[in-house]
Amino acid sequence: MKNLIIIFLTFFIVGATGMSRLGAQTKQDSIEANMPRYARIGLIARADNDSVVLRWAPSKPGAWRIANKLGYIIERIKIDKNGKLDTSAKKRLNANIIKPWTIDELKNKFKEREDFVGIAGQVMYGKTFTPPAQDKRTVNELLDAAQELGNRYGFAMLAADNDPKAAEVLGLRWVDKDIHPGETYGYRVYTATRDTTYRIDTGYCIADIAPFVKPASPDGLIAKSGDKNILLEWENTNVPKFSGFYVERSNDGGNSYHLINHFPIVNITPDRARNQNKPRYTDTLVQDYKPYRYRVYGVNAFGDRSEYSEVESYGQDFTPPPAPYILPTQQLGANKVKVKWEMKETSPDLNGFVIARSDNSLQGFVEISPLLPTNAREFIDDSASEDYPFYLVYSKDTASNIAPSLPIMASVVDTLPPLVPTGLAGTIDTNGIVTLHWKLSTERKLKGYRVLWANDLGHEFTQRVNHVIEDTTFADTVSLNTLTEYVYYEIASVSKRFGHSAPTAPIAIRRPDKVPPEASVFTGVHNTTSGVHLSWAASTSHDVKEQILLRRKEDDKIWHDRVHLASKISTFTDNDVEQGKIYYYRLDVVDSSSLHSKPAGDVQGRAYDDGVRNKAINLHASYDQKTSTTKLTWDYIPSKKEKYWFVVYRGYNSGKLLQYKSVSNSQLVFTDELLIGKGSYQYAIRVLSENGGDSGLSEPVPIMVQ
Repeated sequence: MKNLIIIFLTFFIVGATGMSRLGAQTKQDSIEANMPRYARIGLIARADNDSVVLRWAPSKPGAWRIANKLGYIIERIKIDKNGKLDTSAKKRLNANIIKPWTIDELKNKFKEREDFVGIAGQVMYGKTFTPPAQDKRTVNELLDAAQELGNRYGFAMLAADNDPKAAEVLGLRWVDKDIHPGETYGYRVYTATRDTTYRIDTGYCIADIAPFVKPASPDGLIAKSGDKNILLEWENTNVPKFSGFYVERSNDGGNSYHLINHFPIVNITPDRARNQNKPRYTDTLVQDYKPYRYRVYGVNAFGDRSEYSEVESYGQDFTPPPAPYILPTQQLGANKVKVKWEMKETSPDLNGFVIARSDNSLQGFVEISPLLPTNAREFIDDSASEDYPFYLVYSKDTASNIAPSLPIMASVVDTLPPLVPTGLAGTIDTNGIVTLHWKLSTERKLKGYRVLWANDLGHEFTQRVNHVIEDTTFADTVSLNTLTEYVYYEIASVSKRFGHSAPTAPIAIRRPDKVPPEASVFTGVHNTTSGVHLSWAASTSHDVKEQILLRRKEDDKIWHDRVHLASKISTFTDNDVEQGKIYYYRLDVVDSSSLHSKPAGDVQGRAYDDGVRNKAINLHASYDQKTSTTKLTWDYIPSKKEKYWFVVYRGYNSGKLLQYKSVSNSQLVFTDELLIGKGSYQYAIRVLSENGGDSGLSEPVPIMVQ
């Protein structure tokens, strides 16, 4: 369709696209509004199977006035299914120039009263304003003329948008009946002649011939009950928007309806308003609590009526009864107060009274009584509290409307102490600053707290400061230069009448320790082939938390934690060592205040290598007669990562085992090809390493060669 519109506009050379509805404001409208002596004709169409209704209007009052004199011409062109224009079907629809009806035509055609036709006639032929000559105009006269023209234009558009007859009288409507279903037509409307002082652009629109669909009902209809009135409110969000609305009411549950506004409800939103105004109507001819049904329909610029939107509502009584006059209260006991009042006037629908109280004279009142009878004039509150001293009395009618009295303050004496505080805890830093905190009490009568302290549980607790603390935290500073290890605190609640609760259970806060612990001292080092065994005299300080054994290698400058030990441990064997490597050891003692001891002295240790290596195992010997050779096989598991090799020992007959051949560690097999002769042979395997390691001879194996 976008391409279709472009082709259509190209054919007509110049103009503007059809508006969504007459009078709709667009961004282009705002631009044109600031262009002097320029306007355009807004054109829309409503199609049905047998006709197309056209509606148009100039966009400015001055253009409307000029166009009324020039008249309008309507042209139509057919558009095929591919969006191409059929130039052979171009046609002018009106043989005569369309102009507003003359006053004689109005009188002859309309014999009976027609509201909108009457408005149309008035804006055109009512008392006319004829501007004086140019040189005689004053500023006020020019402003009056502009305002009158704007009013005439506005009422003309209102009449045309709400009544097809008025639109036809104003020369702003045409019905094209020479159409065929399923076809598409393009229309344009322009002034019969050009005005040399005012540019009025042509209006364009496209119509697809299809069955007419009745406009949908207005959106969002709601009803708000009032005192002997009902407010109806709805949206004007339908596209295209409605020109006006009508409201009908049913008094018999929807069996019959009658129109209650004979002039349309027009929704107007000021220019540059942030939000669109909603259409509304207030029905003031209602009886409270009687249900009414309403239905609302809209009328568009073609005079088409929409579907109905329906809602039901009723009016309500919102008039409160006379207010009571409250009298001074009387305290009858510790928690008992009498409230009294008078009624200087009453009302027929008075239903009773309700008593309320609060801790504030201006807000927060809570009802404390049931609905009292209409003859009641006093009430006893048996749960009175100084926390809620303000009272008032509500009068209530049968519609639940209330009227409060002025508040009054009751004097309630409370003799009960406040609750004991909870959640007391505290900390102390290295500068001796103590921070206490506790949970906030929910009692209304609470004023604050007292902080008490002592250096010993056997001493009497005294106030730390001589004023009430109105917070749940307290900061104190205590001396650290003392042999007293702990300081003790407790707190008590204080009421607004300076009643004191019992104190909390005391809490003990340990003063920080500034003296580091004594060091642990090494007493011995014992080296073995598998590790280094260390022993020491543990620290004698009573507050040791742990001992840390640190270790570093000979070529390493950084100490590393080897193990964390309990305070009384005095030995440790380090088996995570390499033989031959020198390790240095140091002890670090940490107390409960995370203070570290000074090192007492480092020691060194080294796990030594005894040179003993694993022996070869599973040695087996066999003789091959064909090749006259003996073959040896064995297994070996190294005990260290080092370079090693095998040495084969051989003995003949009764002779000793002698070193015979060496074999690489990659081989676990040996073939003896240099036999002496027949006789008895013995073989054994020895393992040697580059570090001097020696396994000794394996178990020898004999073999007979024949």
